[in-house]
Amino acid sequence: MRHLLSFLSSSTPRNLLLASASGILLTGTVAAALPPKQLLIQTRCATLRIDKIEFKTADDRNALGVHLRVYQYHNCPFCSKLRAFLEYFGFSYELVEVNPLNKKQIGFSVYKKVPIVTFDHGGTIQLNDSSLIISFLQSHQLNPQESFESLQNFYHSTLVEEGKRKGREVLCPNKYRLMLPEKGAKVHAESLKEEMEWRQWVDDKFVHLISPNVYRNLNEAFEAFRWFSEVSDWDKVFQPWERLMIIYAGATVMFFVSKRLQKKYNLKSNLRESLYEGCNEWLEAIGPNRPFLGGQQPNLADIAMYGALNSFEGCKAFRDLSENTKITAWFQAVKEQVENHAGMTKVFWCSVFVSIVSILVGCLLLPKWLNDPPLPEISDGYFGEGTWKRDNELVAPFRISVPDLELDDLRQRLERSIIPDSIEDAKHDYGLRGDVLTKIRNYWLNEYDWRKAEENLNAFNHYQTEIEGLSIHFIHQKPPRGKYNHVYPILLVHGWPSSFFEYAKLIKILTDPLSEGLESDSSKAIAFQVVVPSLPGYAFSQAPKKRGCGTLATARIFAKLMDRLNLKRYILQGTDWGSVVTTTMAQLYPDRIIGLHLNMVVVIPYIYPKLWPKLLYNVAANILFKPKKDSLTNNLPSISFFSKSTMTTEMGYMHIQATKPDSIGIAMIDSPMGLAAYILEKYSSWSHKDYTNRPMGGLAEFTMDELITQVMIYWITKCTPSSMRYYKEFFDNKNHSVLLRAPVYTPTAVAAFANELLIYPRNFAEQKYKNLIHYSEFDNGGHFAIMEKPRLFATELINFARKLKT
Repeated sequence: MRHLLSFLSSSTPRNLLLASASGILLTGTVAAALPPKQLLIQTRCATLRIDKIEFKTADDRNALGVHLRVYQYHNCPFCSKLRAFLEYFGFSYELVEVNPLNKKQIGFSVYKKVPIVTFDHGGTIQLNDSSLIISFLQSHQLNPQESFESLQNFYHSTLVEEGKRKGREVLCPNKYRLMLPEKGAKVHAESLKEEMEWRQWVDDKFVHLISPNVYRNLNEAFEAFRWFSEVSDWDKVFQPWERLMIIYAGATVMFFVSKRLQKKYNLKSNLRESLYEGCNEWLEAIGPNRPFLGGQQPNLADIAMYGALNSFEGCKAFRDLSENTKITAWFQAVKEQVENHAGMTKVFWCSVFVSIVSILVGCLLLPKWLNDPPLPEISDGYFGEGTWKRDNELVAPFRISVPDLELDDLRQRLERSIIPDSIEDAKHDYGLRGDVLTKIRNYWLNEYDWRKAEENLNAFNHYQTEIEGLSIHFIHQKPPRGKYNHVYPILLVHGWPSSFFEYAKLIKILTDPLSEGLESDSSKAIAFQVVVPSLPGYAFSQAPKKRGCGTLATARIFAKLMDRLNLKRYILQGTDWGSVVTTTMAQLYPDRIIGLHLNMVVVIPYIYPKLWPKLLYNVAANILFKPKKDSLTNNLPSISFFSKSTMTTEMGYMHIQATKPDSIGIAMIDSPMGLAAYILEKYSSWSHKDYTNRPMGGLAEFTMDELITQVMIYWITKCTPSSMRYYKEFFDNKNHSVLLRAPVYTPTAVAAFANELLIYPRNFAEQKYKNLIHYSEFDNGGHFAIMEKPRLFATELINFARKLKT
């Protein structure tokens, strides 16, 4: 299209008429003026601007706060790319269709190509080149504290002033780079590099495949221009004779231009092969394990590629592309994302929802939440059998040793186990498929060696001691004597469906990071004296015999454990239930806690008035429209946790275990394959929601030995019912809701892994954790990140420890 516009702008009326006549003769077709079809998205946005209705998105990081005017040719791939970006991120803007014959709409500009964007900010600011414009606007969204002046300096550009490209090419070294805070740029360096490279690939390679394919013969060229006429606003900017001239002259001229471009870019004689290869190259870059190049949502490269394809969606070239490659599923997925983020009416209704609910909630509940709730009193409990007895405070070594008879019984049960057939076309959305469970059973029976696993577990120093009537199991591992000058005691607390084994790889690294290669300078190296207890009722910790042993009681028991080990000041790390236990310890015993590290944060956003607008907009968007998924970018909680699909598919276990845990617990201690199916399904769906689509349910991300050892710990200790009761104890105790509302003043760190079920971004987490000194975002890793990425996790803990003052 841009080649045609160049031809039209430089040709005389005589040449245009000759080209038009030759086009009619060559095609053998006489067409009448075609009624235009207005695109609803663009029309809606333009109408909003014309009527002076100003909307800003509820998330101020997505609102530029200025009036954007976009000068474009509708079917230019670069303009299509820019529109896709603006619609995806919900920008409000005015479209100005440029007349390619006289370009009077951009007469003010030395730059003579489109798109051009202008807005007023202490004078008119003009941005040229689609990629530069997108980088500028995206940088402002992600780094809103930067001034427009700083952004202009970062994206300083010059125009080519000589030769054929004079006034038509922008030179800017940062065109594809985003201006991000240094920390954010480092955290996402790899994904940003990939995004930048593929954005440039779209501009430098793929776009050049479009014109030769769209106009490869006269019939297809004429069909393309008929479609352009239907979907563009040509009737608004062209006189009738101009419109007819562009249709006929354009088809003819672009047919010949496409031949020159085919030679210029060294395309194959069969042009479609070049187009298919370009699409396949793109799809190979995405790979089979992520829906978009950006992961779970499109990034700027996805948007650029989509915009380029969208520019000729109504042409035969696109239809052939859809039939001969697998691009359609990706294209439709991006299209759905773009359209679901388009249109200011969505933001308007979300804003109305936010306003009404904020007023109602504020009037009813604000007085109750203005003050911190009083913490519950710390008093001893007793969860052993019968009446209270004094604890035996002896810390006794413990060794895991499972009798052969139990292992024989397990083998017999596995051999007798019945695994049902799965639905033919189901993946793992009904639970783990039967064929996968059969592989697990066969490995368990024929290859797994419990005695070897037992030996590896016993390589750690295990102990038991009695606290509040319960025998509490724990590992206590110290660094090599005299090797480290800086040693921090640390308490690591697991959750469900996990055990102390979740920390096995991490323990080895934390106790001797020099040997593991995480530290190099022995004089400055940090190591940890590690304590890993089993929650009451989990693994080798005795199951409570009385009600009430939830997270509050566990926090008290573990504080007593550390005191019994003569560890007066220590760091805490918690995951899953462990994050609640360790948070409670930081609330009740702040003088003992050096720092608190969490990789799962539990915050109640609605008790913090400062968060109401963001939270309510998030809820409204989820109710009224399909939600955005990039929680960290948008500074909102991971909305996928609150979506209908997640609540129905991933939260069912919680309702059972919080109400009638023993009903399912008895099944878990009677069937080893039933136990494996129930537990390992969580290791699949909680590690990454898309793992349910993988052949092995994503379990191949772990070793089979790791998974079965985790299941074995539940099986040999028969702890599944008591571990499930932990949920009921939590929800039945009103003190737990008080602690969820109470603030934490201990120095805190949060590790936010992208595939965790629920992620609270920093601005939410710091409402509860008032001294949040360290917040890290990771592109990979899920609920079991400690097992998935132990070296990364150890580095994270070491970095946090360096920030702490002992």
